[in-house]
Amino acid sequence: METNLYLQNKIFFVTGSQGLVGKDLCSRLTKAGSQVIACDIKNDNAVIKNYLKCDISSNSGLNYLEGFLNKYDNKINGFIHCAYPRPKSWGKYFEDITYDEINSHLQLQLGSTLILSRIFCKYLKRMGGGSLINISSIQGIAAPKFNHYEGTSMSSPIEYSCIKSSIIIMTKWLAKYYKNQNLNINCVSPGGIKDSQPEIFQKRYKYDCNNIGLLEPKNVSDVILFLLSDQAKGVNGQNFIIDDGWSL
Repeated sequence: METNLYLQNKIFFVTGSQGLVGKDLCSRLTKAGSQVIACDIKNDNAVIKNYLKCDISSNSGLNYLEGFLNKYDNKINGFIHCAYPRPKSWGKYFEDITYDEINSHLQLQLGSTLILSRIFCKYLKRMGGGSLINISSIQGIAAPKFNHYEGTSMSSPIEYSCIKSSIIIMTKWLAKYYKNQNLNINCVSPGGIKDSQPEIFQKRYKYDCNNIGLLEPKNVSDVILFLLSDQAKGVNGQNFIIDDGWSL
């Protein structure tokens, strides 16, 4: 096991622990000597012993999570919000999506992130400090390259870009709001992550990158691990873009 002195014996809470980044991050934190509390609606990760089944896209789930933290005795050093709940209408084309569907997306993804950030920051403030990392996207800083999607069933929904750009400014707002509270609040904006996308999409995507094209989850986890460590104490309210040059 490769331990990390900056992360060893610390406790971290990861939402979306079954996603590509969440699962890799939980594994990497465990190998670094940290204790992980994994939060998701299912648990297929045998590496993680401490698991909290929770639907963070509902009021009842958010209340349950807050109640759990209110009763949790040990100090959690950091929260990483990797979850991205998707309703059935996710991925619809701009011409087809309805008002009610847009509201659903905003509620599930942006609303839940806002309330979770409040719950996590309230906990960290009570415990004397710690880290919060939200996950945005390159689609939150730039318009999609629509030619990448031509001839595939894939799309880059406009509401996704709106949500992810909002998470970036939310992170900055929170960092300023909790000034002098010993909280480090930052954001990570990954590029596309390899996940069985059509070959034509992968080729087009890589053409607009510098070296590797679609990312591996570890490319994102590496930056998150740094932000969770004491080495990043001077970093606050920042958005880290991990995209192999896609946005240049």
